[in-house]
Formats: sequence, structure tokens, C-alpha cells
Amino acid sequence: AGTISSTRALGVGGATTLTATAVGNIVITSLSCQGLISADAFQGNATIVNAGPILFSGTVNGIYSLKALSGGITDFGLVAVTGGLVLEAPGESRIDQDLSGPGGLTFRGAGSLNLTGQNTFTGPTLLSSGTMVLTGSLATSPVTVSGGLLTGSGSLKSLIVTGGTVTPDFTFDCAPLSLGKAGRLVMQVGGIVPGVNQALVSASSVAISGRLAIAGNPAFQTIMGSRITLINNTGNSKVSGHFAGLPEGSQVLVNGMRYFISYRGGIGRNDVVLNRPTIVAASVSNRLVTVFDKDGKPRASILPFGNYLGKATVAIADVTGDGVPDVLTGSGLGNRPHVRVFNGVNLGGVHSFFALEPSYRGDVAVAAG
Repeated sequence: AGTISSTRALGVGGATTLTATAVGNIVITSLSCQGLISADAFQGNATIVNAGPILFSGTVNGIYSLKALSGGITDFGLVAVTGGLVLEAPGESRIDQDLSGPGGLTFRGAGSLNLTGQNTFTGPTLLSSGTMVLTGSLATSPVTVSGGLLTGSGSLKSLIVTGGTVTPDFTFDCAPLSLGKAGRLVMQVGGIVPGVNQALVSASSVAISGRLAIAGNPAFQTIMGSRITLINNTGNSKVSGHFAGLPEGSQVLVNGMRYFISYRGGIGRNDVVLNRPTIVAASVSNRLVTVFDKDGKPRASILPFGNYLGKATVAIADVTGDGVPDVLTGSGLGNRPHVRVFNGVNLGGVHSFFALEPSYRGDVAVAAG
């Protein structure tokens, strides 16, 4: 028949199968079923509210809405939905199969939803409350978080955060990333290898104005000059905006260790990174150059010109453009007019050249401004 509707209490001890073969909707708002619930609405929507947990399947040409008043919602058997799937539950829910079609997925409630399938549906994924755990894929679905918590690892077509919290376990891969003012990004840090012992968001474009929080493993320690990549910007554009209260160069604490944020990190100079306190000053004692970090402590000493016994000159500037000051050195009287530049992250050599004719033996004074 067409419409199947009931607002009265219906108690079913076994499975429940509801089939609407003609134009019409299935609306059951006071069901108490302990078995499998299967709804087939070939020309309409299906809405079911169950008193307990829901084990479901079904083919719905419209929107398939399921609400469990206790427990969670779990798929069991084929689920084919054209208009979209709407789930609400206070307990632990789970969808293991690969969902497809033009519809989307909406989750709300106080519970959690674990998505493990390699989904190919193209409609939007919406999270307004509760927790969504992605361990599969949403590579063809644009994801919007307006409340609740999105966590896990996997691919998303896009990620727009207008509210709530996003915290990847390992890596979230998406095209555009937009973190609005009411959104929050929590990054887990247990090391300095992105996607392995440190969470990472990889996106082709990045726009941020929301908040950043760092969840550091208590055992995590790093050396001076290390770098943590938070967002890997795979596109060519610069990062638009910055985290709330954290403009370029702001201090961020990770387990009490001082880092400084940059939106110009990485090879493309457009990643969002945290740099361990690095060089802010350097001094020369004859041929030995000593560099100091932002805590005012000596970080390292280098001999820029090897066995050369004369004095050297030194200056500090961000030559590589990654937001980290580098060390510029020039040879002194008696040596060839040699200039060497060392990377401020790890003090590795990045430039080496003669400023004048090699036969010149005067001082080479380096400066930056």
C-alpha cells in the first residue's frame, strides 16, 4: 500500500518489516522492537522511532530517519537510501557497509557513530551533536560539523567546521578546509612524524579563524629546532586567516615546551607548523659562531669556515622564508670572501657562495634587515 503511519505504541518481539509499495511514507513514532527493523519505501520517506536500540536495513527512495530512544543504531543487511540517512541515538552506533547513492548522512544525539565503510555517497555528511568516528572514507561527501566531535582518520571531500570540535587520530585528508570562529581543532601530538605519532590535517586550501588546542602525550619531548606540522597545505594558495588569538609567530605550549606558530611553513611555505624555539641571536668568538634560542640559552656552536683561523661576521634573518630565522655568516680578513647560510630549524647549510672575487682577502660583513 501507500502510507504506513502510527503514533500509538507498537510492541514487537521479533523482526519488523514495513513495506510501502505505492506513493507514500512510512511513519512509526512509538515502536518497541527488539529485533531487526526493515523499512522499504519505494516512493516516499521512512521515519521510525524505537524505544530501544535499532538494528536496521531497508530500501528507501526518500529520506530514511531512525531514532533510538536508548542504545545505538546498527546496520544489518542492505541499506539503500536515495534521499539520505538521518540517525539519532544516545548510545554507540555503527555503520559498517559501504553506503552509496546521491543522498547524505546526518547524525545527532548524545551518542557516537562509527563509520567504517568505504562510502561513495555524494550527499553532505552533517554532524550537529554527539561524536562521529571515521575509520573508513567520506571521500565523495562534503562534511560539515556544526556541533559535537569529529574524530578518527580517513578521507573527506571537504571539511567545513562552523561549530564543535575536530580532532584527527592520525590524518584527515580533504580538499578545502574551513574552520570557522565557533569551531575548534584539537591536534594530538606524541612525536614529530606527521600522521604517525602526530595528528595531521591535509587540505588543498585552508581558511581558519577558530580555536586551536594541542593534546600532547605526557612522554613527548623534542630537541631545539624541531618542527610539528599541523596542517599540510597541498595547494598553492596561502593560508587564509589564523587561529583565534594566534597570529604569525605566537607562542604555543606543548607539554610546557615553547613552540611558535607559523602559517608559512613547509616546502610550499603555506603549511601550518609549530617551530621549537629557534635562533634569535648569534655571537662570534674568533671563528666560532654561537647561536641562541628564544629562551636566551646557547643552542649550538658552529665553525662556518672550518679550519680558517680568522674572525667571522654573523647576522640573523629568515632567508628560506619558512618563518624561522636563519644564520648568515661571512668570512673575515685573510680568507676568501665566503658567505654561508645555515637553516634555523636544524642548522644545516642552505647557501654557500663567494660574495666577491675569490682572490679578495678582506672582511666580508653580512647584515640583514
